[in-house]
Amino acid sequence: MSTLQSLPGIPNKRMKGKTKSKKFTDTKQLLQSLKGKDQTVRAAAAETLGNIGEPAVKALIQALHDEDQAVRVAAAWSLGDIRDARAVEPLIQTLNDKNQDVRSAATGALGKIRDARALKPLTGVLKDNYEAVRCAAAWALGEIKDNRAVEPLIQALGDKDQDVRSATAGALGNIGEPAVKPLIQTLKDEYHAIRSAAAWALGNIGEPAVKPLIQTLKDKDSLVRQAAVWALVNAGEPAVKPLIQTLEDKDDGIRQQAAEALGEIGEAAVDPLIKALRNKDEFVRDIAASHLARLGNARTMELLHKALNDKDVNVQEAAKRALNRITERLN
Repeated sequence: MSTLQSLPGIPNKRMKGKTKSKKFTDTKQLLQSLKGKDQTVRAAAAETLGNIGEPAVKALIQALHDEDQAVRVAAAWSLGDIRDARAVEPLIQTLNDKNQDVRSAATGALGKIRDARALKPLTGVLKDNYEAVRCAAAWALGEIKDNRAVEPLIQALGDKDQDVRSATAGALGNIGEPAVKPLIQTLKDEYHAIRSAAAWALGNIGEPAVKPLIQTLKDKDSLVRQAAVWALVNAGEPAVKPLIQTLEDKDDGIRQQAAEALGEIGEAAVDPLIKALRNKDEFVRDIAASHLARLGNARTMELLHKALNDKDVNVQEAAKRALNRITERLN
């Protein structure tokens, strides 16, 4: 899962244009600067205090009430970095700050601290008016990994914002196996965007989710099927054996989706891709040859040579490209 600061709309710890580059010689000077008149100096001090640790907690908690939003953001981030339990309740209160950047920072800090006291307040933040705050809430709940967060996160898969849905899927994946059953039910939702997000979340969970994802390859909506393919890729090696079996599915579209997934999984799927060169579906054979070309594994050369005589010209061309690329790599 992406780190909090890589999520769209989440403010970086240092707010550009808001903090002043300043060197502080000791903790005492930092604490004094946090009470100064210059707001940019206060913000810089609040940020730097995050490196001090426990001695800075009390002052940073007080700074959550600073009149300047940049100071409040920096204080929240620093408290998250320190991860002291004393900051949990003050940060929960800060979830009601009038400024969305401050709320995002407080939400992220609670995710870093991972204290279960923040669970219920954070589920409320999933309904914040600002997408960045909702993203941060989903991420934080995924970090806390409490099973009680599954249901509100399942509901958040229906968020109108794609970034929030993505963060929510990652959070459910982080929580893991307790989220599988609710996510399987969500695969039956009437809205394709929600089914797609559920498939992504299952892909983050791994092996326990592989079987329902295989079933999702049969979804009536192509976007949901595509999400299932990439989720299986994300699941990795545990998905290989079920995908091999799916290559024999009676539905040609399902066979082709399975071949695509195997190709994206990589080295763990080389043997089944070689086998897929003999698949009765010409398109599946072509997909397999193309992915083997990208993988460029020397073990594939013998069978790719045989594929040069395949009755389908597309497979012949794909095998030829694969052999050329492998030869270039070996040389």
